[in-house]
Amino acid sequence: VLGAAIALGAAGAQAQAWDKAAWLKKLEEAKKAEGNRMIQYDAQPNYANWGGVTLFYKKTYGVDIPPDMKGSSATMAALVKERASTVADVAYYNAVIAAQAGEQKGVHQVYKPVGWEKIPAECKDPEGRWFCVHQGVIVFVVNTDALKKKNLPVPQCWKDLLKPEYKGLVAYDDPTVHGTAWEAIFAANVAMGGTTKNTKPGLEYLKKLDANILRYARDTSYNPTLRGEVAVWLNADGNGYKMKWEDGGPIEVVVPCEGTISTPLGMGMVTWSKRPLLAKAYLD
Repeated sequence: VLGAAIALGAAGAQAQAWDKAAWLKKLEEAKKAEGNRMIQYDAQPNYANWGGVTLFYKKTYGVDIPPDMKGSSATMAALVKERASTVADVAYYNAVIAAQAGEQKGVHQVYKPVGWEKIPAECKDPEGRWFCVHQGVIVFVVNTDALKKKNLPVPQCWKDLLKPEYKGLVAYDDPTVHGTAWEAIFAANVAMGGTTKNTKPGLEYLKKLDANILRYARDTSYNPTLRGEVAVWLNADGNGYKMKWEDGGPIEVVVPCEGTISTPLGMGMVTWSKRPLLAKAYLD
């Protein structure tokens, strides 16, 4: 998966051009057959700017996709539990969970969207059960105003977060709910010298970090960080950039000095989608 994240930057430039007229016809036929509303599990407005993406899609193409606050892990768990009774048409996750959902749990059906050939082979299921859509880098999302009130500098390294002066100022979300929190744990392990087979360095680090953790939230820490209730949030870089540039917050995005990981995020079409034509046009 890490190799796939690196490969995303070199997606095939020789792919065929998008035939927008043909796609618009496909979308209009889908709307006539299935209406103008569909459901995406894990469509958190502030994560990866899904709020902006879905608003654009509604304004431009007339299809409503309401917010959904599930994280990656919760999305897969819901689909496994609901199965044929689900209301979801598509789902979004970190790519590790997307692969599990599509290849092991059976909650995705096969669909290869327009542009399929652009996606690196290592970042999609060959049959089309899941595929990557973007990537994220695990960083420190820092509210600088919150640190100024404590007269503290912006942390630059993982080891900085262990200092006692940062007690109660650091957060990462519950990894049983949020895939990005799982990735933050993996990033810490790699930075501490761990590997996919050796998690001891990361676990030792996280045990020490626990003394400074304010919250392991089951809901997202996006708004608490933007408001300054959380000073340092371990999360994806895109969320920090949205806070800074779209929301105008006092935010600094820090890539820790010991290193981090870049991880892909993926999607798939739900096996029991009630609006398969809309789902396919949307995934295109």
